[in-house]
Amino acid sequence: MSGRLAGKVALVTGIGAGIGRGCALRFAREGATVIGCDIDAAWAAKTVADAADAGFVIDSVRPIDLTVPADVARYVASAADQHGRIDVVINAAAVNPKFAPVESLSYADIWSPTLRGEADLVFSSHASSLAVTDPKWSRVGGDVRICCRVRWHSCRRDVGTCCG
Repeated sequence: MSGRLAGKVALVTGIGAGIGRGCALRFAREGATVIGCDIDAAWAAKTVADAADAGFVIDSVRPIDLTVPADVARYVASAADQHGRIDVVINAAAVNPKFAPVESLSYADIWSPTLRGEADLVFSSHASSLAVTDPKWSRVGGDVRICCRVRWHSCRRDVGTCCG
């Protein structure tokens, strides 16, 4: 552990698996205060337990459905209230997109759920983070770094790219 993220408060979505789990574990290992969330409470709890077994802490608010604005608000407010600010938002959660040929594409069954799971949840957590923390930034002089799955390749190479 280098401690290069010591003092940073990071929200990490989708900590139950994949990129979100990897980011949460890496950020905690690097010294960040990590507050994660996942729609699957059991998977999130496993990540929290694995972090504890490795000697570091990940807090988790669960279950959180990032397509539900009230859940997003509860998650972000919990982190901001507990830690006073948010420095980093890693938005790694997503709903598996559904695909179909255009001629058989269903708006209700394929198009809408995919957009909700790929676009709306990114917007919701970022917008909520900014809305909740903006007054706090002016008090503590902080700034926020926001990453989503699109920027994962640069974050994976160098964690400082996203939060340095």
